[in-house]
Amino acid sequence: MGRDHVRFDLGRLYVTTAAIRACHRSGEDWKTLIRRHATGDFGRIGRLDEIEVTNEEIQGGCFVTDDDAKFNKIGLLRGRGRIHSSYHTQGGDDIWVITDSSGRQAETTLMLATEY
Repeated sequence: MGRDHVRFDLGRLYVTTAAIRACHRSGEDWKTLIRRHATGDFGRIGRLDEIEVTNEEIQGGCFVTDDDAKFNKIGLLRGRGRIHSSYHTQGGDDIWVITDSSGRQAETTLMLATEY
């Protein structure tokens, strides 16, 4: 599967008003950030295809690593968990996209980092 293909289910999508305003101010499209997240470009956290995890990290998860990039890869390999992206807009805002697939249905939220 190529980098431009969706790598996981986003589920329900929530976007905060503050994040939309920040994107508008910087001339960026919030939908582009969602697309980057879904295709494995996690911004400052890394790119899915470049993240390496060991079997110990896959089995132990948060008990053996505190690396957000590895958490993303482990969550995808396990088919559940949290996937986190962090983007810095041209306007100076930090925007996070978080997909939580630990429940019955995945949910994805795009928000300012300060809203977390």
